[in-house]
Amino acid sequence: MPRDDYKFLARLYDPLLASSNRGLIGVSMKMLDLTPGSRIVDLCCGTGEAVIAYAKAGYEAVGVDGSPSMLAVARPKIDTAATLIHGDAARTGFEAASFDAVTISMALHEMAPPDRDDVVVEIARILRPTGHLLAIDYDPDPVIGLKGRIGRAMTFAVERAVGGEHYAGYRHFMAHGGLPALLSRHGFHLHRRKRLTGGNLSAILFKPPGVAS
Repeated sequence: MPRDDYKFLARLYDPLLASSNRGLIGVSMKMLDLTPGSRIVDLCCGTGEAVIAYAKAGYEAVGVDGSPSMLAVARPKIDTAATLIHGDAARTGFEAASFDAVTISMALHEMAPPDRDDVVVEIARILRPTGHLLAIDYDPDPVIGLKGRIGRAMTFAVERAVGGEHYAGYRHFMAHGGLPALLSRHGFHLHRRKRLTGGNLSAILFKPPGVAS
């Protein structure tokens, strides 16, 4: 496993981002519209908020994250209705075609391009042919109105301040078409898209490779 990049952020993550994350989770659940008992995995699950929401909705919920520090925050909040796994989103070890839905939020943009591709290949492997991928991330298309312009400027400032590999990943992601380009290159079909925060983010529902759009 790589180093724990979230060691110092983990305890601050929920206080800083809980409100916005709840909104994104709500969007995800509405777009997925799963039936109780559906099997869903949240990759790069962080402090587990989405996994908790999925379990409360009656789904068989699993969360995977590579940061021990983030999982240490998540585990006290998770009851036996959900499972948390310390692991690599690109090599989960799950059986092929074993999930009705996969979600990944605000994670792909920060990865190095080869790692990003590996994660998408793994998603295609573990997703059932009848399933869906719900991905949320930065949207490289032109923003909408003042809210979008402010959000884009703030995002750029934060990403540049973080710097290093994270910033390099963000720049590559935005310059190469974001989620639609990445997922279509791996055979996924865009099914539904919802632009958020003035177009600074998009939540996109994809059908897996081999399934007609």
